[in-house]
Amino acid sequence: MPIPSGSADQGTLPLIGLDDELSALREEVTRPRAENARLLHLLELTPQQARPPGPVQTGVFDGEPGPVHAGSPAAAKVKFFAALFAARPDVCALRWENARTGRAGWIPAVRGGWRKGVPAAERECLPLTEEVLTAHLSGDLELALYPLLDADRCHWLAADFDGPAAVLDALAYLKAARTVEASAALEVSRSGLGGHVWLFFSAPVPAATARQVGTGLLREAIAVRGRMDLASYDRLFPSQDVVQVGGLGNLIAAPLQGRARRHGDRRPGACRGECPTRGQDHGRSSKRVGGVGSYHAEAVEPLDEGDLAALIPA
Repeated sequence: MPIPSGSADQGTLPLIGLDDELSALREEVTRPRAENARLLHLLELTPQQARPPGPVQTGVFDGEPGPVHAGSPAAAKVKFFAALFAARPDVCALRWENARTGRAGWIPAVRGGWRKGVPAAERECLPLTEEVLTAHLSGDLELALYPLLDADRCHWLAADFDGPAAVLDALAYLKAARTVEASAALEVSRSGLGGHVWLFFSAPVPAATARQVGTGLLREAIAVRGRMDLASYDRLFPSQDVVQVGGLGNLIAAPLQGRARRHGDRRPGACRGECPTRGQDHGRSSKRVGGVGSYHAEAVEPLDEGDLAALIPA
């Protein structure tokens, strides 16, 4: 390429457009920093709680799968995710989308795919396996989980918020959970107009008990917000205390979907603010715990059934 005449240094090319590109990059870096500062202020975290963690975190799993960190093998991270977001193992759901109509939804995964005219009794549901979780985390598919287990128990509870005030309401709910030292995580939607707050238990607990605690935290969150209600609150998952014989119960989109994490949003399933618990390499608090993505976390020991009984509103 010929060097333009009039250049002050004939050995270099003019930096045409680089100033604009540099300004755009600076703005791109500044934006998430400002968002992080805003969330930290809303959560009222101390400098000690907000400081970066060490390279390896100690998880709360005493046995398998153990802690994971950024350098852990992919298989170890998948096992960790499977333990953290443990759900009904004999069935899962996948997201479908009709490009022509724009419609989308979830449907149970069945062997051979869904075909018209096949009786329900002849459909074989596909189980929730590590291969399926791997595909979800890598972005090859979008997965939904069925939280209700045998005996109507669940490993976790998720509160769903949707609407313009969703993030602030979810943060209030998260703060209420932190007040009672509940292990909690915030997941924000790609639009910023929705989110889930996840509560984790050390072992499966009755769904009815978990939902009572979730309802109690709503009352505390209302007090935190200083409002009459949380307008963006939608529902709890699981959405029922028991599931009918032969039924599946409600499903919820699994977090940390691969494409969502790469794009910094949820399609569905990326986390921001405080993110999933137990043994992540990015975290903060006296017991540094977290999920499998590169997101900040704060949590304590997951609640056991005795803890939950003490938190049920009178």
